[in-house]
Amino acid sequence: MTAAWRMGSSSSETASSCSESRARGTRIRTSAAGARPQGVHVYVDDVDAHFEQAKAAGAKINMEPTDQPYGDRRYDCEDPEGHDWFFAQSLS
Repeated sequence: MTAAWRMGSSSSETASSCSESRARGTRIRTSAAGARPQGVHVYVDDVDAHFEQAKAAGAKINMEPTDQPYGDRRYDCEDPEGHDWFFAQSLS
């Protein structure tokens, strides 16, 4: 199950905890303890500039900026506590 909301120029999306995202067919990692950590999906104005800043600051990058088939350009990183962060820019 997925839910999304918009407020002004900001938006957020949440999805149910599962081993696979049915909408996009991607595998979701689990923590060493077996529990799925929380993930956050954030839209930014310039995802490539955001990526370069995060990389320079030492972020653990799980996926470099990549054009997605659903119209976003996205990169994924992980914070020190194992939470996934997905930063994206809409290409449409």
